[in-house]
Amino acid sequence: MNTPDHPPATARATVAVIGAGASGIMTTMRLLHHHRARGRGRLTVHLLDRQQRPGLGVAYSTPLPQHVLNMQAKTMSLYPDDPDHFLRALPALLAEDRGLAPGPTSGPESLADSYVPRRVYGAYLERCLREALAAATTGGIRVDFLRHEVARLHPGPSGLRLESTDGTLLPTRYTHAVICVGDLPPTSYRALIGHPHYAPTPWDPDFYHRIPPHLSVGVIGTGLTAVDTLLALRAHGHQGPLYAFARRRGWPGVQPATLRPHQPDHLTADAVRALGTDVPLARFAHLLRAELTERIGPDELNALLAADRKDPQDTLARDIARAESERPHWYEVLDATSPLAPEIWHRTRFRDKSRFLRRSMAVWAVHRHLMPLDNARFLHTLLAEGRLRTLDGTRAVTSASDGGFDVLRRTPAGEVLHHTDFLVNASGPGTSAWSLESPLVKDCLDRGLLRPHPLGGIDVDYATLRARRRDGAHDTRLLFVGPLTSGVHFYTNAIETNLTNADAAARWITTHPDGATPH
Repeated sequence: MNTPDHPPATARATVAVIGAGASGIMTTMRLLHHHRARGRGRLTVHLLDRQQRPGLGVAYSTPLPQHVLNMQAKTMSLYPDDPDHFLRALPALLAEDRGLAPGPTSGPESLADSYVPRRVYGAYLERCLREALAAATTGGIRVDFLRHEVARLHPGPSGLRLESTDGTLLPTRYTHAVICVGDLPPTSYRALIGHPHYAPTPWDPDFYHRIPPHLSVGVIGTGLTAVDTLLALRAHGHQGPLYAFARRRGWPGVQPATLRPHQPDHLTADAVRALGTDVPLARFAHLLRAELTERIGPDELNALLAADRKDPQDTLARDIARAESERPHWYEVLDATSPLAPEIWHRTRFRDKSRFLRRSMAVWAVHRHLMPLDNARFLHTLLAEGRLRTLDGTRAVTSASDGGFDVLRRTPAGEVLHHTDFLVNASGPGTSAWSLESPLVKDCLDRGLLRPHPLGGIDVDYATLRARRRDGAHDTRLLFVGPLTSGVHFYTNAIETNLTNADAAARWITTHPDGATPH
């Protein structure tokens, strides 16, 4: 009997994976995994991207060794059933990156707690893809990398056709298409785009070469991306004044020097599911508070919640001292429970999610998205030397007559104007799907093949990643994987979340190889 979980042996799936960054590679790998596990039918995958090299994307194409992953190496495997895969590959990857042979202390165990340059992780993505392609030469599988920027999708009764930006209509008729584009660009200060002294994102290495080392640079934002911007400025020899402009958010906290494992007792998968759906966020917060209290004690938790973080230098000094200590750290709880974040978000009632994003997201980010200890020490040095000032209350930015920028701030004493010669927008990704610089996504939104999620990004089915159309129905042939499902899955900048989602999308496709809706 043929059922959705047991398609006929002759079933053929032809899948377009659009976008060859991390999400696209993970989706391709999980497609191959599930197809081999089922051992039936045939599978053709076309991985499409405008870039010549798959796997890098924005996050992992930075050439600077100072730009490191914000997670320890032991957490970054692309194989759910092999959590040490990245660690085993890492000595060879580092040797290749440095042009050196692995040394006697460069084994996987000594690297487990390290923060690896992002370009090395990009090389890991490429390696994983090569290995997956090599393993796909048997078992009725074919995978091709096609260099195209897809601009339009043509659904039809016999499959999906893709049209590239040059007007070429690709000949293949696909049973499924998975859009795997990356983050949204910052949506703030778009009127400044094109100004020669303004960088709309911090990832253009040529921009830093144009900055005279003695002139002032303003950085919009105080999150992890802003820290990366300051590291890039240092790498390019900048010595002038630095300003970090924010609305109200402070610098990220600091990851502990040693991240100890934590086994949750209160905020567990069973406890989360037992609460059902449409749950007040306060009920999940109660479980989290119980978990934190058990880990670090009630006094330290109360001190953490009541801490005054207004002075950035003092706050950072306290965070560094806390990270260097041997005491249990609250981040160990947040790290251990992070796999539950998408399900908690899915089960939380809508109005609480909306209120959280408006009122609490900035505070949550400071405590959840922490920087590595070495980066924190670098940042503290800049603050202590007086080279960097952190200025909150930012309200507006305008171009000045001398080619620089005037930044308007609201302070307790009234409005204040600050001047800077250069400006880098490091405010992080935007949330409006309409602002994405992807002709395909814009076209799909215009035609109702995709719809924006009211909490940001693209709307998809939580469990299968099938795209939700403008009419509210979930598509059976078009899926969407990547950071832009944040409105549905919340924590989508993590490899682990996108790997889980890539696996779910691949499972749907391999159990519905003809794209049909199950009955």
